[in-house]
Amino acid sequence: MGMDATKWLETHVARLEAGADYAQAKVETDLSGYEASLESNTRVFQDLQDVFRKIQGLIAAPRGINGPWNNR
Repeated sequence: MGMDATKWLETHVARLEAGADYAQAKVETDLSGYEASLESNTRVFQDLQDVFRKIQGLIAAPRGINGPWNNR
């Protein structure tokens, strides 16, 4: 009976450890994906900010007869 209990306990502990290892790996994968997403979004927002600054410059530029694009 003692050997059966030991074997049962070892089996269940091994399953729990495997489940915990899987959960940890999933968390790390999710965190890596989230971090990559944040970096990508940051770059996109920086690019948009650059475009908006250029547009603001065009809007603020002195306008000639033909608009700011043909100001000679």
